[in-house]
Amino acid sequence: MTPFESPVDGDVTEWIVDDGTIVEKDQQLMRVEVMKILYEVLAPCAGKVKFEAAPGDFVGQGQTLGYILEDN
Repeated sequence: MTPFESPVDGDVTEWIVDDGTIVEKDQQLMRVEVMKILYEVLAPCAGKVKFEAAPGDFVGQGQTLGYILEDN
């Protein structure tokens, strides 16, 4: 299980993929907005997405937004 984190303090604006989706490494997962600038959060590895933060949530820089469950 590999966590992915927020690059900035801001609001989660949207999930780009649904919770439970199988993703590839570096695929876009969600967007975080701060001062009208959107930051894209990318998958650190391939696997199944499990989100911890939802659209509308305020998140801090470095906060865990979810996990990638890797197939081993």
